[in-house]
Amino acid sequence: MKRRRRYRKLAVELRKKDRKELGELSRRGVCQVRILNRARILLLLDQGATSPQVAKAVGIVAQTSRNIGWKYVNNGLQEALYDLPRPGQTSI
Repeated sequence: MKRRRRYRKLAVELRKKDRKELGELSRRGVCQVRILNRARILLLLDQGATSPQVAKAVGIVAQTSRNIGWKYVNNGLQEALYDLPRPGQTSI
């Protein structure tokens, strides 16, 4: 019998400034799809959706929505939306 993992409850409450920035980012639509999806994930989590509900709506796995939510809670909006630079060859 498979045991289900128990996760700490994720409660994302966006700051007013962050909610406004995410709304503008979604309306502009001139950025990477990855960033738009992360913005949508944060907005859905802010509205009270659970990670599995968000995952189904966005087309990702629940763990990804939890990771993005926790990044926002622990480190803020910029950390949740944007990736850190990766090592490797620089593009010209």
